[in-house]
Amino acid sequence: SYLAALLEGNYLTDGSQAFLFDYQGTVTEFGQKKIKQTQGKLTLTNLTEEELAYLATKPTILAGNLNDYPPIDFAVSGKPKGYSIDYFAELIKLTGLQVKFVNGVSFSTLQEMFRQQNIDLMLSYFASEERAEEGAFSKPILDTKLVIVSNKNDLNNYANLGQLQNKKVAIPRNYTTSEFLLEYYPTYNYLVVENPIEALNAVENGQADAAMLVDVVARHIEKYYYLENLKFSEQIQDRHRLPDTAYHLYVNKSNPLLTSILTKAQQQIPPARLAQIKHKWLVGSDNEANLSANRVGSGSLPSDVLLAIAKDPSKHKQIIRTKVDGESYFARVDPLGELHI
Repeated sequence: SYLAALLEGNYLTDGSQAFLFDYQGTVTEFGQKKIKQTQGKLTLTNLTEEELAYLATKPTILAGNLNDYPPIDFAVSGKPKGYSIDYFAELIKLTGLQVKFVNGVSFSTLQEMFRQQNIDLMLSYFASEERAEEGAFSKPILDTKLVIVSNKNDLNNYANLGQLQNKKVAIPRNYTTSEFLLEYYPTYNYLVVENPIEALNAVENGQADAAMLVDVVARHIEKYYYLENLKFSEQIQDRHRLPDTAYHLYVNKSNPLLTSILTKAQQQIPPARLAQIKHKWLVGSDNEANLSANRVGSGSLPSDVLLAIAKDPSKHKQIIRTKVDGESYFARVDPLGELHI
C-alpha cells in the first residue's frame, strides 16, 4: 500500500522504525514488504489420479486471511501471520499448490466472499452445522477451549453463562461464539464489536462486563496489547452444548478435490514440525526476553509508551526521549485521522 511504501522509504534513519496504529495499539502498517505468491513442490503420496490431474493444472488457491485474530490468523502490513498460516504453509510444501492470500478486509467481508465462491478456503474456522452447508471442514488443526474474561475489579468469578444475565457482554461480529450466545441467550445485553481485540479492550475499559473468547487468543491479546485489568475463568459450564472450539481449514464446497488433497496432506506433516509451530505461536511467544520483537510480529506496538503518547494530545508532533527494553529511543507520534503514525 501507499502507507507501507512511505514507511519503507528514505524517511527513516538506520535502526529506526515507524508504525501506523490505532487507539488500541494495533499496528496497521510498518516497514515490511507485502507477501508474495507462495508455492511449494509436490511431495505428497497416496493421491488418486483425479487429485493428481487437479494439481497438474496448477490452480491458484485463494485463501482468506483475517486481519486481527492473533496468534492464530492475522496480518501485519498485509503479510499473513499466525499458527494457521504456518500450518497451511506445510500443506503448501507437500502439495505444490500455488496460493494467494486475501486480507485487508473485515471478517464479515471474507465470509461473504466465501459464500460467493470468490475465496477457496478459510484457514481457522470452527465447525458448525450451518457452516457445513456451505463448505467442508478439514481435520482439526488445533484444539482450544473457551473462557469468560472479565475485569479484575468485578468481584464475580464467572463459571457459567447463566451468570452473565444482566451483564453487558462484548461479542465479536459474526463469530461462532457470538452466534451461540445470541441463539441461546437472546435477551442478554450485548456490545457488538469487530474482533476479540476490541472485545477485550471493552472489558478492560469498563464498556463491557465480560466476553467469551478462545483462551489462547484472549491471553495472547492481553499480553501483547497492554491490557492489565483482565481475569479469566478456568472453564465454562453451561446447560447448552458449547460450540466446537477446534480450528479447521474450511474449504468451499465447489472444490471437493482440494478438501481431499489437504486432508491427505495433513496426515503427512511431520510431528516435530507441528511441535515447532505450536511452540512458536502458543508457547515460545511468551518469552519475555523477546517481548518487544514478538509484539511487533503480533501486530502490536513494541512499547506502551507510544500508545500513551497517542492518547495524550499535548505530546503529539514533538520528539520525546524514551526507553524500550532498556534501550534509549526518540519517539514522535502524529495523528492521521483515527490512526497515528
